[in-house]
Amino acid sequence: MFSSIKIKLTFYYSILLIFILSILGISSYLFISQKTKINIDKHLKIEVDEMIYTLVHKNGKIEVAHFDEWEEEEHLPNSTHPIYVEIIQNDKVVLQTENIITPLEDWSNLSPGYYNFIYNKTLVRSIIKPIISDNDTIGYINTSITLKELDDIQNSFISIALFILFIGVIVSFVAGYIITKRFLAPILHISNQIKRMKTTSLVRLSNNYDDIEIVEITNELNYYLDRLEKTINSIKQFSADASHEIKTPLTIMKSDIEQAIKTDDKIELIKVAHSILDEIQRLQDITDKLTQLSLIENGNLEIETETIWLNDVLFNEINRIKNTTIQKGIVINTSNISSVSCSGDKNWLDILFRNIIDNAVKYSFDNNKIDVDVRQESDYANVSIRDYGTGVSKNELDLLTNRFFRSDRIESSTSGSGLGLSICNWIIKKHKGRIKFKSHRPGLEVKIKLPIK
Repeated sequence: MFSSIKIKLTFYYSILLIFILSILGISSYLFISQKTKINIDKHLKIEVDEMIYTLVHKNGKIEVAHFDEWEEEEHLPNSTHPIYVEIIQNDKVVLQTENIITPLEDWSNLSPGYYNFIYNKTLVRSIIKPIISDNDTIGYINTSITLKELDDIQNSFISIALFILFIGVIVSFVAGYIITKRFLAPILHISNQIKRMKTTSLVRLSNNYDDIEIVEITNELNYYLDRLEKTINSIKQFSADASHEIKTPLTIMKSDIEQAIKTDDKIELIKVAHSILDEIQRLQDITDKLTQLSLIENGNLEIETETIWLNDVLFNEINRIKNTTIQKGIVINTSNISSVSCSGDKNWLDILFRNIIDNAVKYSFDNNKIDVDVRQESDYANVSIRDYGTGVSKNELDLLTNRFFRSDRIESSTSGSGLGLSICNWIIKKHKGRIKFKSHRPGLEVKIKLPIK
């Protein structure tokens, strides 16, 4: 209906105030009307009781004692609050005041009590009461009063209420707009700060507000600005690192091809072909892992859990890399692999231990060994894979899961993308596990803890 929150709040505030004023006005109207009617009934009852008290029964006829005094009180046409009185005896009118109301024509169907009837387009309230003498009903008295004054009061009240309601609507709209504008001022200020921001400079929002809710909103926005800035920086670093990692093999292939063009030596050409093939394999490895990381970052991958026997996963990966270990003269010690299961996704656990074992074999010295240990401790499956190769320094342990990070000790000696452990870290976190690295002399130990359930 309205596009502006300010107008919406003002409108709702005005509607609420109108509703409250309407309820208050209707309640007051009903209360005053009911109270006035009760007072009129009391007044009529007092009047009829006093009237009966002044009546005398002489010679079989009902008369009023001191009639002149009684008539001057409120029973003349020009009285301030005229009261009409009519006395019936033997179905005949024996006394009737000369004022606003004509006598009732038919009393036969009326019994003692209160009645309302219309006279000259004016509502009239009446009370009929029996006149009793010596336990016998000798007649009836009808005492009435016009409700014109009540009508005037009600009409005046309605006019005043409508006027107040009209003024209230105007005041509520103006006041609501001013109050809403004041309350929304901090939000508008925050919005203007955000509009002035640039992706190159994510300035934090000022937090000098008194309202707790605004402070909380500002803190949350600053928190997400921190995360956004961190993500942007990560994307920039990721792009730079990916460009560097892809550029390196392309440069090597370009150099090899230029060298191959200049030579006719078949042996040299075969070396160049093998070098290019290695670089293509490296590019393929980088591309595959970048694709996995892209899917991970977009949240398009989910873990489908089932019971996985870790000893089977590890033996499969060890058998897969068997030819490479034979060529390097590496022996993988599997004597400490116990039968331990955990709840996880088999495909991702295969990728996890494939990366760890590939690294262990890749960075091990020739004619050496790798220790693989699997055991259950409490509610966790603990896996330890230790190589006896180049290792990393202690100050580099916390950097191993960063993208494209590679230790200075291995940068030049062995090819790699520097993405494998970053993927492994995500897989372990998705399985609610933990990964820890320990530096040895020589080698590196990778400790993985996964929950059994």
